[in-house]
Amino acid sequence: MNDLDAIITGLKTPTPKSGIGFIPRSFNESTRQPGTYTALAVPYVEHTWIRELLDRLCTPFGWQTDTKEVSGLICVGLAILNPESGEWIWKWDTGHDTPFVPGKPSPKKTESGRGVFTTSFKRAAYNWGIGHDIIRLKPVWAKCSAYKSKKDNQMKFKEFIGDPLAPRNGAPPPPPLPAGTAAVESKPDQQTGEVLLSPQADTAGDPKKMYNKCISYAATFCNMNEEEAKKFIQPYLDEHGESDTAYQIAWNGLVDYRRGRHPSQQ
Repeated sequence: MNDLDAIITGLKTPTPKSGIGFIPRSFNESTRQPGTYTALAVPYVEHTWIRELLDRLCTPFGWQTDTKEVSGLICVGLAILNPESGEWIWKWDTGHDTPFVPGKPSPKKTESGRGVFTTSFKRAAYNWGIGHDIIRLKPVWAKCSAYKSKKDNQMKFKEFIGDPLAPRNGAPPPPPLPAGTAAVESKPDQQTGEVLLSPQADTAGDPKKMYNKCISYAATFCNMNEEEAKKFIQPYLDEHGESDTAYQIAWNGLVDYRRGRHPSQQ
């Protein structure tokens, strides 16, 4: 299991493309192009990604779930083991919008059985900070395919075509990179689609915080112990001095190491 700082940092890991799903809302046929369909894509974090992240940060023995009923609401708790104190810390949430009544049909699919557990689990994970980058994303209209229902002879949503979050034609280009920031930090990884934030995002001007963030990243994603991480980072500090630029370059080196592209791995 990683140390507490590494777990706290890791819970805020940006969600990779493979960990993002979309719920279709407001399915429509284009009036300008009959036969062309769009749906409002509402992004969410896949529960499989949440489990993979927790296994990586806490090991399969360092987290657990539980359920309970509170005033007719089925709640799911997600607990993480504090590696320093050995204490289980719980955060709870529910996927129910209305109280559950045994024997009474649920008005929504997500309010019954397995669906409500999955929704509750994801909301509990949000309480830990997982997927906050996805919560901030706005729903977008995206092209989709459709099929004719045999039940009512109406066209229904089938699946989205391509990535709903891909830039649209005519979309403004991304803002230029800050001076001294390597391009690897602003572009999604070609294999995973993951975009990693720079350590300067919330620690610029504080060398100690930047150093600790690099150490936590090395432990969480590069499987390095503290001594190995220090040894990896030190040459960058020797060359550039203890500065924002030095830690930015060291961070990029760790990202390359994680992805198997660092010179030391060749």
